[in-house]
Formats: sequence, C-alpha cells, structure tokens
Amino acid sequence: VNELVQVESVDAGFEGAWFEAVVHKIVSIAPPDDATGAEPRIVYDVKYTRFVSAVGAPIIESVCEARLRPAPPELVGYEPALADHVEAYWRDGWWEGVVLKIEEETSAPGEDTSKAHVSRGVTVQKCLVGFPGHAQQELWLAKDDLRPVLRLRQVGRHGCACAESCRQCAWLTSALSLSLSLSLSL
Repeated sequence: VNELVQVESVDAGFEGAWFEAVVHKIVSIAPPDDATGAEPRIVYDVKYTRFVSAVGAPIIESVCEARLRPAPPELVGYEPALADHVEAYWRDGWWEGVVLKIEEETSAPGEDTSKAHVSRGVTVQKCLVGFPGHAQQELWLAKDDLRPVLRLRQVGRHGCACAESCRQCAWLTSALSLSLSLSLSL
C-alpha cells in the first residue's frame, strides 16, 4: 500500500500503455490452488497520479496484479539507437514503440519546433518513434522521453536471489512470498 506503480491500460485506444498510480489498498486475495497449480491472485485499488474524474476527484480503479509493475528506477544516460524497442512517454503514459529515425535539432528563437517539444535555442536529440497497432503511428519525441522496454518476469513463490539485495526488485516481494524481478530488454 502507498507504493508507486504503473498500471497497464486495457481501455480502447490505450491498450498496452502504462500509467502511473499509487496502490491505495488491497481489495482481495484469492489463495493459491494446489490442484491446478494456480498462483495466488491479488486485486488492488490504485489511484492514478495524473488522471481525475470530470468533477476533479482522483480516479481509483480495481486492477489485478497482472496489470501492475513497479515504477521503474530513474534511467540516466540512455542513448537510443535505430530499431531499439522503447517505451515513449506521451499523453501521460508510457507507450511501446520502435525508434525509426534519430536527428539532432537546434531551434532558433521564434522558430516553429513542431517536430518535438524543444526549447528554443537548445540542441536536442529527437527520435521518430513508430507505434505499431495505435492510431498515432509515428511521433517525434525528445530522447529524454524514451527508455528501454521494461519487462517483468514472474519468478515464483520462493522469490529470486535479487529480491534480497536489489533495490529495484526488493519492494516486489509481497506478503504472500511472491516476487518479481525487473529485467530491462534492450
């Protein structure tokens, strides 16, 4: 509870995008089924950090653990390359895409910088990212809005070696002795 997480969207037009939320409370826990080998299932109420209802109230949604992942650590110094599979920060969420082109741009005072969100008079690296399966097929984004695709791998009921010592994975060990490990796939 009160952990920062990301929630995978299943809403039409937002499928597969990840949005920041805080675990509000545990709603239910279904015990493991030894007959079928099914793992325990946990449902959480999460409160989105950037979304509010029409009346300005925080949006709270019940989601199963399969749609949650830890908020990733700060990534410093990532240099995207052509054909990298990335997550791009756009429309308040992280969307999976592929780097199609990389350019540097220096904007002059008064210049229209419509290809990327670029401060005037500053040189930035921007990337054309393609989003297969989404209406917005290609988008120019600043390099700082990209990170490698994050993949979660369930390790099992007895935990993983890194859950003890890795601060990126440590919080993932739940009260039911489940753990996940965070792996970056470049």
